[in-house]
Amino acid sequence: MAGRHASQDLKCTTCHRVAGDDVGHHPTITGPALGSMQATQSADEIAGSIVDPSHVISAKDGDWRETTLSKMGDYRDVMTVQQLIDIVAYLKSPPGQRGATSPMQRAK
Repeated sequence: MAGRHASQDLKCTTCHRVAGDDVGHHPTITGPALGSMQATQSADEIAGSIVDPSHVISAKDGDWRETTLSKMGDYRDVMTVQQLIDIVAYLKSPPGQRGATSPMQRAK
C-alpha cells in the first residue's frame, strides 16, 4: 500500500504505531496510535491533522499531552500531495489490510 510506504519514508512510524500494521514499530512511541480512531474520521479531518497537527490534539493520555502544541514536525515542505492522499487512505483502510501488499505493488 502506497500510504504505508509514504509513512515509512516520512518516518511517521518513528513516533506512531498504526493499528493492524506493526511495520516500523518502535518501543518508545511518543505520538498517539493511529488507525483506529482515524477509520471513523473523514479524510479531510485526517489530512488536516497531518498538515496542521496542533489544530486538534488527541485527548487520550500520553506524553504528547504535555503541551497544547503538537510535537509533530511540519511536513508541508517535504510531503507531496500524493503522499498525503496515500497516508490518509492507509489510515482509513481496514486494519487487516494495512500490512497487505496490493496487486499493483506485487507487480513492481
